[in-house]
Amino acid sequence: IIGHAGKAVTTWYLSGKTHLLDPITLDTVETADYSRPPGHGVSAHPKVDEITGEMMVFDYFDHHPFMAYGVVNKDGKLVHHVPIELPGSRLPHDMGITKNYSILHDLPVYHDEDALKAGRHKIRFNASQPARFGIIPRFGKASDIQWFEFSSCFVYHVINCWEEGDDIVMTACRFMPVKDKDGLIDEIATAKTIARLGMNARLWRYRMNVKTGESSEVCLNPEFNCEFPSYDSSRTGRYSQFAYLVDHNPNTLHWTGIRKFNTDTGESLGSWTDGHEDCWYSEPWFAPADNSRSEDHGYVITFMWNDKKQEQELQVFDALDLSAGPLARIKMPHAIPVGFHA
Repeated sequence: IIGHAGKAVTTWYLSGKTHLLDPITLDTVETADYSRPPGHGVSAHPKVDEITGEMMVFDYFDHHPFMAYGVVNKDGKLVHHVPIELPGSRLPHDMGITKNYSILHDLPVYHDEDALKAGRHKIRFNASQPARFGIIPRFGKASDIQWFEFSSCFVYHVINCWEEGDDIVMTACRFMPVKDKDGLIDEIATAKTIARLGMNARLWRYRMNVKTGESSEVCLNPEFNCEFPSYDSSRTGRYSQFAYLVDHNPNTLHWTGIRKFNTDTGESLGSWTDGHEDCWYSEPWFAPADNSRSEDHGYVITFMWNDKKQEQELQVFDALDLSAGPLARIKMPHAIPVGFHA
């Protein structure tokens, strides 16, 4: 779910029709068609440029050319749509934007064809294929896209992207492929772990130069397994320094707490949990303070389910100091699904 043009825009990670909801009453207003042939819908995680009001979307499907990209204007009208040719069917999950470009994902994860024909959702991971990110001007043609290759992996969620001269910078949570006893990628175990959301992810930075074609990647923090990232969304597509993520135990699929990072250095800047064993946290969101004095002057808001007490809370933190604990705890009348993110 993402806010755009005064509506709550609901999307699906396997790509489908978009529904627009009244953000206050949650009444369905209409079904929005943000796609054109050869596509059929919109995937989850479109990106809104809060300065221009434009929303960038992508679609993927099981037939040639396998992906499409579009721009919805600030009034909610699809004004740009182009097919994006991939080498084959893929299962991307997210995208990124900068002030002038969009970043599309071609990752080595796709449907098992036999399972798909039988109507089942089963995925494959191919370690011999690189991860590729395609840079396309916001209103560019399909022929304008530039592809950059990186180490083989999957990426569930992007944090933010921006431009530094001719460089496109993307910070993200890189899924760490499962290794066998010889240190090689175990494709079957990796696919199963991705499918069951065992997110063994690390904070990562990718850099792509649109003039020279050069690229680089670096792990920003090898210690903490974190996912479901957020940041000050008013900076989407522009430089941001701080991000707020959920700590994860991939063995138990347990979201144990929230953590703040400096995405320049990868440094952990504080964390909080009400209890690693009993408490489950959801994606945090950032709300700037009135007359904020810095990027991280504001509040971090997250859902927390206490399984021992069978209680649901909405917790509010000072973004400058997560480790101080919640400033407020709002008791919710019912449970929110663990892993809900929007």
